[in-house]
Amino acid sequence: MKRAIILLFLLVILSCKQEEPAMHLGIWSLNKGTSGLLSDEVSSQWHGDFELLWYGTYSGLSRMNEAGWTDYSVGTGWLTHDSVSCLGQWENELLIGTLDGGVNRLLVNGVDAISGASAYDTIWTGLISARVQCILVDSHGVKWFGTPKGISLHEGDNSGAGWTDLTTAVGLVSNDVSAIAEDPSGDIWIGTEQGLSVYMNGTIVNYATGTPVENRRINAIHVHTPGIGWLGCMGGLYQLDRSGTGDNWDEIPMFGGSNIHAIYQDHMEDLWIGSDEGLVLYREGGLVFENDLEVFKGLQITSIVPLQENWVGVTTLGGVFVIEKPI
Repeated sequence: MKRAIILLFLLVILSCKQEEPAMHLGIWSLNKGTSGLLSDEVSSQWHGDFELLWYGTYSGLSRMNEAGWTDYSVGTGWLTHDSVSCLGQWENELLIGTLDGGVNRLLVNGVDAISGASAYDTIWTGLISARVQCILVDSHGVKWFGTPKGISLHEGDNSGAGWTDLTTAVGLVSNDVSAIAEDPSGDIWIGTEQGLSVYMNGTIVNYATGTPVENRRINAIHVHTPGIGWLGCMGGLYQLDRSGTGDNWDEIPMFGGSNIHAIYQDHMEDLWIGSDEGLVLYREGGLVFENDLEVFKGLQITSIVPLQENWVGVTTLGGVFVIEKPI
């Protein structure tokens, strides 16, 4: 399935694949001028189970399948707000977080994949804020929506019921939530403007005062191993190991001062790190494939997701990229 998705992507790229030297990255790009993307300012991506590629932009949502491109926006009647900030999927629903229109929904398991569902808003549902900054659907099917006013959790398919809020009133370190990730053990890591909260079976543990992430906005979280997570912050990259009896922090000094927006650790345990300044690949001790990744220099990275074992998808404020890493 994943290979079919990647091949679908490559089929719409106008330039032909060139033979790459053995130890170089293969990099292909899409932008508004060479594809059906609504905008080059791409905030997010989703590669679901139905051989569809979804890209959130600040001008609406773009979808690609074997038939071509489809746009979803306020103008086409499908969205309540064009600034798409994040994407997720719950069962047959694509969840579309926006910056002022709540969570829009599309039913994706259909022939045309254009059937709509009512939006989650602050009037008729329990969504705490119309500005949605991140989405997680956890392993139990609970939907987590991070906003500047806290987290709204939703269970089930009744949009008017099943809502719960997580805020500072119940122990969250800050209401301004910018990243949410699930630990393989089931714990939920929550990045905020003032540090980290970890939600464990109804209990919240905070990592803020006296830690390296005190008063730092956490933009990205990647938890590759139970209890061990990477935190991409405004001003640095940190690792928290809470898998043992104590909490151990580590910092990669070369990223001090960098504003990290996306992190992914691949099967070789190399770190893909996206910032305001571009994309780098970190291997224990230093950077690799620096020359290949020069194409990203000065380009803000917004998301990095795995496509299959040695492929990643990267969204930026200058279009979409697919990268093949040599095995």
